Amino acid sequence: MNDLITRVELVSDPSIPILSAVIEAETEDGKKLVREQRMTAADYAYDLPTLSAMLRRIGGEEGVPTSAFDRLERFVERLPQGAIDDAISVFTLAPSHARAA
Repeated sequence: MNDLITRVELVSDPSIPILSAVIEAETEDGKKLVREQRMTAADYAYDLPTLSAMLRRIGGEEGVPTSAFDRLERFVERLPQGAIDDAISVFTLAPSHARAA
């Protein structure tokens, strides 16, 4: 994987819509493969249960404790009465490698 990363070139293209991507790859025999993924904000309009499950899965992979997500969800449920300090304090629960990123 590390070797592949050194051979990847990111190219900004203003003709590609925000949230979208075009991936081009060339095989050893010179064949060019192209994959386009056109997205809009609607593609990312997750309902709360779906978003929660996704964030918890990703957080689990990164070692973020479940209690961080529990606290964030309680903060969101209390809005607009929630205190921003409650949300900010959750970030102290992230593992040190995640905070440094």
